[in-house]
Amino acid sequence: MFHINQIIRIKEVIAVTGISRLVIYEKLNPQSKCYDSTFPKPIKLSVNCVGWSALEVN
Repeated sequence: MFHINQIIRIKEVIAVTGISRLVIYEKLNPQSKCYDSTFPKPIKLSVNCVGWSALEVN
């Protein structure tokens, strides 16, 4: 169970959604045939680190 404002990392997104890292990033790429405009957008945490809102992923 996730808290209201919790940010989760890619491994947890994979566990919750059951889809691979590659497919997650394909869903975020507007130039991909797998693009999904409804898929939750990542939140930039630092230069090389992103997370997702736990509520949006669920």
